[in-house]
Formats: sequence, C-alpha cells, structure tokens
Amino acid sequence: MEMTEQALCGQCSVCGRVTELLELPGRTDKFCLACSADLATVILLGTEIDAATVAGRSTDALVCEFEEVSTRMLGRDGQGCPVPLRNFVLENEKSGS
Repeated sequence: MEMTEQALCGQCSVCGRVTELLELPGRTDKFCLACSADLATVILLGTEIDAATVAGRSTDALVCEFEEVSTRMLGRDGQGCPVPLRNFVLENEKSGS
C-alpha cells in the first residue's frame, strides 16, 4: 500500500491518542490510522447517501454502515477526544463533501 500522506507524530484530532498521524487530502487536522480510515469512510458514505437520495434509491444499507462507523469512532471518545465526531460530520455537510 502506497501512502501519499506524510506521517507525523502527535495527537489525533478525533480520539486524542498520541501516535503516528496521517493527513487526509483537503483537511488541516491530523489523524491516527484508525480514525483517518473511519473518517474517510464516513465522508464517502455521506456522499453516497446523498447520491442515492437524489437518485431515489434506498439508503438503508448506507445509513446502517454510516451509523456503525460513527459509533466505532464515538467509542474512541473516552480516550481524550478533543473534537467530537459531530463537528466533523457537520463540517462535511456544510462543505458539501
């Protein structure tokens, strides 16, 4: 797997863990591997849910997966999360991502 993100050491913007961090394209915050994967998934699912809604297709499976990933991310909240997941979700809704 080729990684284009530059690895840094610091505190994850989602869970607060101090570890190796990754940058997601178009974002200024930095994330641990688990949170970056989950956040990228949440962003993609949001886009797919919007597209399915516009096309008149069922979004049930996508919404279910979105809820599962969101719950997993929120489960990390007890580990010192300085920025709640809802801020990321709201930010992405505003930007249309």
